[in-house]
Amino acid sequence: LPSLSLSLFLSLYALHILPMSSALCHMPACTTALAVSDRLHAQSKETLKHNLTATMMTYFLNLKYACLNGYQLIFYRLITEGCVHPRWGWRHPSYCKLCAIAEALAAGYEWVVYLDSDAFVRNATLPLPQLLLSYEATVEAQTRELQGIFFGWDYPYTLGPNAGFTALRNSAQTRSMLSFWWNVYAGRFSTDHSYEQHTLHWKLIHMHTFRRALQTLALRSMDPTCAANFTA
Repeated sequence: LPSLSLSLFLSLYALHILPMSSALCHMPACTTALAVSDRLHAQSKETLKHNLTATMMTYFLNLKYACLNGYQLIFYRLITEGCVHPRWGWRHPSYCKLCAIAEALAAGYEWVVYLDSDAFVRNATLPLPQLLLSYEATVEAQTRELQGIFFGWDYPYTLGPNAGFTALRNSAQTRSMLSFWWNVYAGRFSTDHSYEQHTLHWKLIHMHTFRRALQTLALRSMDPTCAANFTA
Protein backbone atom coordinates (compact mmCIF):
# COMPACT_ATOMS: atom_id res chain seq x y z
CA LEU A 1 0.00 0.00 0.00
CA PRO A 2 1.21 3.53 -0.63
CA SER A 3 2.25 5.53 2.41
CA LEU A 4 -0.15 8.46 2.62
CA SER A 5 0.00 11.69 4.57
CA LEU A 6 -1.68 11.66 7.99
CA SER A 7 -3.69 14.69 6.91
CA LEU A 8 -5.72 12.53 4.51
CA PHE A 9 -7.83 10.80 7.13
CA LEU A 10 -11.02 11.93 8.84
CA SER A 11 -12.46 10.46 12.00
CA LEU A 12 -10.28 7.37 12.01
CA TYR A 13 -8.54 6.13 15.11
CA ALA A 14 -5.42 3.98 15.16
CA LEU A 15 -4.27 2.70 18.53
CA HIS A 16 -0.58 1.95 18.29
CA ILE A 17 0.48 -0.70 20.76
CA LEU A 18 4.05 -0.13 21.89
CA PRO A 19 5.55 -0.28 25.40
CA MET A 20 6.17 3.28 26.53
CA SER A 21 7.40 5.09 29.61
CA SER A 22 4.86 5.52 32.38
CA ALA A 23 5.63 9.23 32.07
CA LEU A 24 3.25 9.21 29.12
CA CYS A 25 0.32 9.55 31.50
CA HIS A 26 1.80 12.71 32.95
CA MET A 27 2.00 14.47 29.59
CA PRO A 28 -0.44 17.40 29.17
CA ALA A 29 -2.53 15.57 26.57
CA CYS A 30 -3.03 12.59 28.86
CA THR A 31 -3.73 14.74 31.89
CA THR A 32 -6.37 16.55 29.85
CA ALA A 33 -7.84 13.29 28.57
CA LEU A 34 -8.22 11.85 32.05
CA ALA A 35 -9.84 15.04 33.35
CA VAL A 36 -12.20 15.41 30.38
CA SER A 37 -13.27 11.76 30.41
CA ASP A 38 -14.08 12.01 34.10
CA ARG A 39 -16.21 15.09 33.41
CA LEU A 40 -17.99 13.26 30.58
CA HIS A 41 -19.04 10.48 32.95
CA ALA A 42 -20.38 13.10 35.37
CA GLN A 43 -22.57 14.88 32.81
CA SER A 44 -26.23 14.13 32.26
CA LYS A 45 -27.32 12.67 28.93
CA GLU A 46 -29.18 15.90 28.12
CA THR A 47 -26.08 18.03 28.72
CA LEU A 48 -23.94 15.75 26.56
CA LYS A 49 -26.53 15.76 23.79
CA HIS A 50 -26.34 19.55 23.40
CA ASN A 51 -22.64 20.16 24.03
CA LEU A 52 -20.66 17.23 22.69
CA THR A 53 -20.25 15.43 19.37
CA ALA A 54 -19.85 11.66 19.29
CA THR A 55 -16.42 11.98 17.70
CA MET A 56 -15.20 14.36 20.41
CA MET A 57 -16.48 12.08 23.14
CA THR A 58 -14.93 8.91 21.71
CA TYR A 59 -11.62 10.69 21.11
CA PHE A 60 -11.20 11.58 24.77
CA LEU A 61 -12.42 8.18 25.98
CA ASN A 62 -9.95 6.39 23.70
CA LEU A 63 -7.17 8.75 24.67
CA LYS A 64 -7.88 7.90 28.29
CA TYR A 65 -7.59 4.19 27.45
CA ALA A 66 -4.27 4.78 25.66
CA CYS A 67 -2.86 6.83 28.54
CA LEU A 68 -3.86 4.34 31.23
CA ASN A 69 -2.23 1.45 29.36
CA GLY A 70 0.88 3.16 28.00
CA TYR A 71 -0.22 3.15 24.35
CA GLN A 72 -0.18 5.81 21.67
CA LEU A 73 -3.37 7.12 20.09
CA ILE A 74 -3.18 8.66 16.63
CA PHE A 75 -6.14 10.55 15.18
CA TYR A 76 -6.26 10.43 11.38
CA ARG A 77 -8.25 13.21 9.72
CA LEU A 78 -9.61 12.92 6.18
CA ILE A 79 -9.82 16.28 4.41
CA THR A 80 -11.04 14.88 1.08
CA GLU A 81 -14.19 12.88 0.35
CA GLY A 82 -12.36 9.61 -0.13
CA CYS A 83 -9.11 8.17 -1.43
CA VAL A 84 -7.88 6.96 -4.81
CA HIS A 85 -6.52 3.57 -5.77
CA PRO A 86 -3.90 3.92 -8.54
CA ARG A 87 -5.68 1.32 -10.70
CA TRP A 88 -9.30 1.09 -9.51
CA GLY A 89 -9.86 4.79 -8.93
CA TRP A 90 -12.00 6.58 -6.37
CA ARG A 91 -13.00 4.86 -3.15
CA HIS A 92 -15.37 5.69 -0.34
CA PRO A 93 -13.85 7.18 2.86
CA SER A 94 -14.51 3.90 4.68
CA TYR A 95 -11.98 2.23 2.38
CA CYS A 96 -9.31 4.74 3.44
CA LYS A 97 -8.96 3.06 6.85
CA LEU A 98 -6.84 0.42 5.11
CA CYS A 99 -4.25 3.03 4.15
CA ALA A 100 -4.27 4.43 7.69
CA ILE A 101 -3.66 0.98 9.17
CA ALA A 102 -0.91 0.27 6.62
CA GLU A 103 0.87 3.48 7.56
CA ALA A 104 0.71 2.58 11.24
CA LEU A 105 2.12 -0.89 10.56
CA ALA A 106 4.90 0.63 8.45
CA ALA A 107 5.92 2.71 11.49
CA GLY A 108 7.03 -0.55 13.12
CA TYR A 109 4.55 -0.99 15.98
CA GLU A 110 4.12 -4.54 17.24
CA TRP A 111 0.33 -4.20 17.38
CA VAL A 112 -2.08 -1.77 15.77
CA VAL A 113 -5.74 -1.45 16.76
CA TYR A 114 -8.09 0.47 14.50
CA LEU A 115 -11.31 1.96 15.88
CA ASP A 116 -14.03 3.77 13.96
CA SER A 117 -14.43 7.37 15.07
CA ASP A 118 -17.77 6.59 16.77
CA ALA A 119 -16.34 3.67 18.76
CA PHE A 120 -14.53 3.57 22.08
CA VAL A 121 -13.06 1.09 24.53
CA ARG A 122 -15.52 0.93 27.40
CA ASN A 123 -13.36 -0.97 29.90
CA ALA A 124 -10.24 1.17 30.08
CA THR A 125 -8.65 -1.10 32.70
CA LEU A 126 -7.97 -3.95 30.27
CA PRO A 127 -4.67 -3.89 28.35
CA LEU A 128 -4.99 -5.14 24.78
CA PRO A 129 -3.97 -8.81 25.41
CA GLN A 130 -6.57 -9.15 28.20
CA LEU A 131 -9.17 -7.28 26.19
CA LEU A 132 -8.74 -9.72 23.30
CA LEU A 133 -8.79 -12.70 25.69
CA SER A 134 -12.06 -11.54 27.16
CA TYR A 135 -13.65 -11.85 23.72
CA GLU A 136 -12.30 -15.33 22.93
CA ALA A 137 -8.95 -14.52 21.31
CA THR A 138 -6.67 -17.16 22.82
CA VAL A 139 -3.06 -16.52 23.74
CA GLU A 140 -2.04 -18.90 20.94
CA ALA A 141 -4.06 -16.94 18.39
CA GLN A 142 -2.38 -13.72 19.53
CA THR A 143 1.17 -15.11 19.28
CA ARG A 144 1.29 -17.63 16.42
CA GLU A 145 3.09 -16.46 13.31
CA LEU A 146 0.20 -17.09 10.90
CA GLN A 147 -2.49 -15.64 13.15
CA GLY A 148 -3.06 -12.35 14.94
CA ILE A 149 -5.79 -10.54 12.95
CA PHE A 150 -8.97 -9.87 14.93
CA PHE A 151 -12.24 -8.16 14.06
CA GLY A 152 -15.32 -7.15 15.97
CA TRP A 153 -18.63 -8.89 15.30
CA ASP A 154 -21.09 -7.34 12.83
CA TYR A 155 -24.19 -8.56 14.69
CA PRO A 156 -27.11 -7.71 14.40
CA TYR A 157 -26.49 -6.81 10.73
CA THR A 158 -24.56 -9.96 9.75
CA LEU A 159 -22.86 -12.83 11.54
CA GLY A 160 -19.49 -11.96 10.02
CA PRO A 161 -16.64 -9.64 11.01
CA ASN A 162 -16.92 -5.88 11.42
CA ALA A 163 -13.88 -3.76 10.58
CA GLY A 164 -14.93 -0.96 12.95
CA PHE A 165 -12.76 -2.73 15.50
CA THR A 166 -9.64 -4.28 14.00
CA ALA A 167 -6.62 -5.51 15.96
CA LEU A 168 -3.55 -6.62 14.01
CA ARG A 169 -0.22 -8.04 15.06
CA ASN A 170 2.47 -6.64 12.79
CA SER A 171 3.70 -9.57 10.69
CA ALA A 172 4.39 -10.44 7.06
CA GLN A 173 1.05 -12.28 6.97
CA THR A 174 -0.83 -9.24 8.25
CA ARG A 175 0.84 -6.86 5.81
CA SER A 176 0.16 -9.25 2.92
CA MET A 177 -3.51 -9.51 3.90
CA LEU A 178 -3.87 -5.74 4.13
CA SER A 179 -2.20 -5.22 0.75
CA PHE A 180 -4.55 -7.75 -0.87
CA TRP A 181 -7.57 -6.16 0.82
CA TRP A 182 -6.66 -2.74 -0.58
CA ASN A 183 -5.63 -3.90 -4.06
CA VAL A 184 -8.30 -6.48 -4.91
CA TYR A 185 -10.96 -5.30 -7.35
CA ALA A 186 -14.09 -4.26 -5.45
CA GLY A 187 -16.37 -3.31 -8.34
CA ARG A 188 -19.24 -1.05 -7.33
CA PHE A 189 -18.39 -1.60 -3.65
CA SER A 190 -15.47 0.78 -4.01
CA THR A 191 -18.09 3.49 -3.56
CA ASP A 192 -21.27 1.61 -2.57
CA HIS A 193 -22.17 0.14 0.81
CA SER A 194 -20.73 -2.04 2.35
CA TYR A 195 -17.41 -0.85 0.87
CA GLU A 196 -14.26 -2.60 2.16
CA GLN A 197 -16.40 -4.75 4.45
CA HIS A 198 -17.95 -6.44 1.41
CA THR A 199 -14.45 -7.48 0.31
CA LEU A 200 -13.72 -8.72 3.82
CA HIS A 201 -16.91 -10.82 3.95
CA TRP A 202 -16.92 -12.22 0.44
CA LYS A 203 -13.25 -12.53 -0.48
CA LEU A 204 -10.76 -12.30 2.38
CA ILE A 205 -12.32 -14.69 4.87
CA HIS A 206 -12.78 -17.36 2.18
CA MET A 207 -9.18 -17.33 0.96
CA HIS A 208 -7.03 -20.27 2.00
CA THR A 209 -4.06 -17.91 2.39
CA PHE A 210 -5.71 -15.75 5.04
CA ARG A 211 -8.72 -17.50 6.55
CA ARG A 212 -6.76 -19.15 9.38
CA ALA A 213 -5.28 -15.78 10.37
CA LEU A 214 -8.62 -13.97 10.64
CA GLN A 215 -10.82 -14.27 13.73
CA THR A 216 -14.14 -12.66 14.52
CA LEU A 217 -14.31 -11.88 18.23
CA ALA A 218 -17.39 -12.28 20.41
CA LEU A 219 -17.43 -8.48 20.55
CA ARG A 220 -20.38 -6.53 19.16
CA SER A 221 -18.88 -3.58 17.30
CA MET A 222 -22.25 -2.09 16.43
CA ASP A 223 -25.03 -0.95 18.72
CA PRO A 224 -27.90 0.66 16.78
CA THR A 225 -29.37 2.09 19.99
CA CYS A 226 -26.32 4.25 20.81
CA ALA A 227 -24.82 7.38 19.26
CA ALA A 228 -21.41 5.85 19.92
CA ASN A 229 -20.40 2.20 19.82
CA PHE A 230 -18.87 0.38 22.77
CA THR A 231 -16.06 -1.90 21.65
CA ALA A 232 -15.41 -3.61 24.97
